[in-house]
Amino acid sequence: MRHRWLIFWSLVLTVALALCAPVFADHGEGDGGGSSGITVTKAQWDQAKQKLDVKAIEGNGSYTLMVHYGGSDYKMTYKKDKNIYELKVEPVCYDSTLTITSSSGATASSSVKTKNGDGSQYACSGGGGGA
Repeated sequence: MRHRWLIFWSLVLTVALALCAPVFADHGEGDGGGSSGITVTKAQWDQAKQKLDVKAIEGNGSYTLMVHYGGSDYKMTYKKDKNIYELKVEPVCYDSTLTITSSSGATASSSVKTKNGDGSQYACSGGGGGA
């Protein structure tokens, strides 16, 4: 009888861990997010539009997330229907990295992927404005 209870609780624990593991995994494309509380799911700069597109996840929308990029700070908008924070800025120069800070105290850094070019002609020089 004791052996059956041991097997039962081992299975319960295994299932519980399997269900909870995705909650703690880093689902982002960026470099940061797994342990900080912020998961960067997209950080992309489009050269054709000189547009930055950032998406991140943290909590349920109760925090304020700020993106530091190219020498400027931008406030992210929470999209309740998607359960995600978003930022779209254009025109803006290209920088290879960005940092997101949260009112929760969490931070995450991410590399910025490029689309329609390498960004070298539009590199930021500390101002963050469009080229």
